[in-house]
Parts: sequence; structure tokens; C-alpha cells
Amino acid sequence: GIDFHTSFSAVITTLGGVGPGFGSVGPMDNFQSLHDFAKLYLSMNMVLGRLEILPVFAIFHSISRYS
Repeated sequence: GIDFHTSFSAVITTLGGVGPGFGSVGPMDNFQSLHDFAKLYLSMNMVLGRLEILPVFAIFHSISRYS
């Protein structure tokens, strides 16, 4: 239920850790208006942005390989 501009900037700002986004996640607002699933997804983006994506994929690949 949010516009493309807001959703795209929310993903970019959480994945890159570059500061506030645009629209309803901009510098004068916060992520409170988003749905719980969207906040969970964006939180996972923050983790992936901090850990780098390639090592995370390598960990998941090795876990699925030995399970």
C-alpha cells in the first residue's frame, strides 16, 4: 500500500545503510507506518548489508549442503 518511490528508497537505505530514505521513510518520518512483514524484511536487508551478501550465501549454501 505504499508508493514505489518510498518502497525502493526503503530497500536501498536498509541494504546500503546510507541514511534516511524518501517519501514516508524520509528524514521527517520513520518506518513505523510500514507493515510488520515489511519491517522484518527490511531488518533482514540491514543484516545482509552489514555482513556482505556473498559470505551469507556461502554460509547458507554450506548449511544446506551438509543437512
